[in-house]
Amino acid sequence: MSGSATLNKDVRPDVSLVIPCYNEEKRIHILTAALKELEQHHTFNFEVLVVDDGSTDSTVAQIQQDKFLKELEAKGKFRLIVSAANGGKGAALRQGVLAANGHYILTLDADMSTHPLQLEKWRDSLGGHFDNKEIYIGSRPHPQSKLQEKPSRKFIGIIFNFYVRLFSELTVKDSQCGFKLYPADIAKKLFDSMKVMGWAHDVEILYKAQLLGYRITEMPVVWDVRDNSKVSVVRDSVKMFFQILNISLYVRFKWKKEMYGNR
Repeated sequence: MSGSATLNKDVRPDVSLVIPCYNEEKRIHILTAALKELEQHHTFNFEVLVVDDGSTDSTVAQIQQDKFLKELEAKGKFRLIVSAANGGKGAALRQGVLAANGHYILTLDADMSTHPLQLEKWRDSLGGHFDNKEIYIGSRPHPQSKLQEKPSRKFIGIIFNFYVRLFSELTVKDSQCGFKLYPADIAKKLFDSMKVMGWAHDVEILYKAQLLGYRITEMPVVWDVRDNSKVSVVRDSVKMFFQILNISLYVRFKWKKEMYGNR
């Protein structure tokens, strides 16, 4: 990414922030506060795409009425994509990724568990630039990460990573941190062919990326879990087991056969 701080509407953004939303009315103020800080302190050209995944609360209305987001939109730096029905986090991200214009695509959660300015810390730690053939993912187990996480969420993460390592060949330690940076061409290729539209889509995306030979680098994050979590330890642990099993079987056998069979 470049170091330019101003956006020319005729110039492709350095990075597109893609943020999925579903019934986030209680946390829209957190989202807008983080984007305000990004606008004030950024050193790269950016655009923001919020994808509402069929919310049934006031999420869309709050976003449409927010004065700051209207200002960003007038500058060509904000877009809201509204889905008629709930399709899952993966489906929302897919819409945003395929619509994004940036050279790089940053996916992140609406609760801003990791602040978008974390991206600048990553860039600085890598000598001022990102490799355009490499995927960078936030990793909560990274020794330099700083976490404020509820025990239930930490337990869910341990279970999930255990299932991932049990059923797949994926080697990353944290597939589920929502803060991930992709070169745009790689992101669009991976998300366009994605089959899993729920929250476990990350496993499919990263598993395919690994099999395709893309380098995946785990990076440190400051991770602050917000209130109003939608995670249930018992319910989601069972879902995890079957989703990861299905993903691993699909990628390992059907997708690999299709990929190599077309060569």
